[in-house]
Amino acid sequence: MKKFSVIFCVMLMAAAATSWSQQFVSFHTSMITDVNTERQATGLAGLSAVIDQSNPAIGCGVPVTLTATITGANGISWKRNGEFITGATTETFIANQSGTYAVVVVSNLCQYESVPVEVVLQSPLNAVVESPSGLSGCDGEAVLLQAGGGTASWQWMRDGVAIDGAVATDYLAFESGNYSVIGNEGEICASTSDVASVIIHPIPNVSLSWTGDPTVCFGDSLELVASLQEGQQVIYFWDESAIGGNAGASYWAQLSGVYHGEVTDTLTGCVAFTNSLVLDVLEPQLVTIDVNGPTTFCDGQQVTLSLNQGDGFVQWYQNGAAIASANDVVVTVGAAGFYEARVTDANGCTSQSQPTAIAVYGLPDATIISYDGATFLCGFDTLVLQAMPDYSYAWYNNDSLVDGASSMEFMVTAPGVYSAEITNAEGCTAFSQAIAVSSFDSPTVQLEPSGNINICAGQSQFFDAQASSGGEFTWYLNGEVYSSDFVSFLETAQPGTWMVGVTDDNGCMAMSEPAQLFALYVATPIITLGDLSSQGQLLLSDDASGHQWYLNGEMIQGATDSSYLATQEGFYSVISLEDVCQSALSDSVFILLWSVGERHALLGLYPNPCTEYLVLMPAQLQGQACTIYDLSGNLVWQGSLTNSRVEIDVRSWSAGMYSLVTERGDHALFAVVRQ
Repeated sequence: MKKFSVIFCVMLMAAAATSWSQQFVSFHTSMITDVNTERQATGLAGLSAVIDQSNPAIGCGVPVTLTATITGANGISWKRNGEFITGATTETFIANQSGTYAVVVVSNLCQYESVPVEVVLQSPLNAVVESPSGLSGCDGEAVLLQAGGGTASWQWMRDGVAIDGAVATDYLAFESGNYSVIGNEGEICASTSDVASVIIHPIPNVSLSWTGDPTVCFGDSLELVASLQEGQQVIYFWDESAIGGNAGASYWAQLSGVYHGEVTDTLTGCVAFTNSLVLDVLEPQLVTIDVNGPTTFCDGQQVTLSLNQGDGFVQWYQNGAAIASANDVVVTVGAAGFYEARVTDANGCTSQSQPTAIAVYGLPDATIISYDGATFLCGFDTLVLQAMPDYSYAWYNNDSLVDGASSMEFMVTAPGVYSAEITNAEGCTAFSQAIAVSSFDSPTVQLEPSGNINICAGQSQFFDAQASSGGEFTWYLNGEVYSSDFVSFLETAQPGTWMVGVTDDNGCMAMSEPAQLFALYVATPIITLGDLSSQGQLLLSDDASGHQWYLNGEMIQGATDSSYLATQEGFYSVISLEDVCQSALSDSVFILLWSVGERHALLGLYPNPCTEYLVLMPAQLQGQACTIYDLSGNLVWQGSLTNSRVEIDVRSWSAGMYSLVTERGDHALFAVVRQ
């Protein structure tokens, strides 16, 4: 059956004073619409308007764009909730508010309004899963998950499957899995979150066990072991009190009580408690020691120790070491140390006493020495016996106490058998060894020569020791041993104080009077030149002692003064004399004497004195070899008089007198001076 829709449009004209647009009247006839066809209507004027969007039109967080398809109209207007929207006159309209929208079209005097479309603008939804406390937990605990991203209805999912009844904002996850949440499920603006992976870790499953019988003796310990896996730690508890400082797999327990452990998985942080175990520690016996005497005494004394309690096998100890065969309740000791007793009962448990300290003072060192190493008296000598220091003393002679002899040293003046009773600060006493002292006559010895003895330097002196009896001789120089060859004679050139000692066959010793040996040293003189005269050259010695002059190494008879007039040519030297000693021979001086006028004329020597050059004009001596010496006899120049004029450079020579000699024996003396 066909349906129609008929619209009659009547336009009433108003008075001239009224605008036609203000008097616009529309008459609508009801439009019959087939719900199984497109929403459209056709007016008598051929008008039609259809909103293309479905009804309702939903926008999820963004405006909805509405588009109208119109026919036969020359004007268009949009309405929201029955009210015209100002400026909305195009075929497309962006709806940014929720409401009911329609479009009105106009053609001439007719208008047509479309079927309305409801626009629903919903807030945008971005579903997320939040975990305030993280995504992991331990077995028996829950991980809190919270849905976020907007206001919506929620559905929680685990591993892609909806969780029955899980529609609240918060969800407690007790199982491991991949969790997500859907907001506004089934609606156009539905949103699904990303997956949050939840891990529920198992709690540690650790058991405790003893390594032996949980009944132990007091002082013993038993190992408590936890069956830990990798990454697990345990803290042990004794009677609900944590045992600090222990996170290992085992613990050595020593106290009676209940033990358990708190186990932590270091990888997951999950904590669990172990089973509990009980340790029974048997109480010890009370063992005490009675001391039957002083605990402090001198070496060689003893004290008895006894047990007044304790039942079982007894073992005594000194300084922690068992005393062999000391298994009675009574023991006698004489050594210093800490003594204790240990008693083992029928359960095999050992109880021990408190240690008892025994102090044993050592005896004094009762050694006696002879002060000089001898045990005999020589003549009227004395012998000093000496004990060790820092003690008290009582001296005995032939077992009789010597009155007043209470010092460390004791002087023996007569033969006898001597000993000492020595007491230390602790009152411990010891007797020294006995020393038998005998007596002998002392020897005598005399040094020949004796007194003050003078010898010349380099000479030697012979000494002879004359003793009253034979024996061994020791020679001394300046108080120090010089020779221990035990001979009675000595030859020496060494000055000083000489003495000789003799030790006879009894061990008695005597010392001679000293002999003072002096070695006289005479200094070597130095010759200087005095005046030169027609009689000869005066030679002077710098020493004031006696003298002896020499010419060419031969002694000049009678020439014993400190000066000598040389009248012959040659090498002169001198020695000094003091007492019977003489010096070494002095350096020689060469003296040259000549006829001045004759020799100078032959050599033609000038200038004299000279400063830079010496000129020779040998008129009759050409071809002669020539040498020049200083007055000490040292050669300073040599050459040949081959030319009629010879020039000698003397600028480097020292100032002084020089002697020129030819091979024929001609002599000349000249001087070199310096300005």
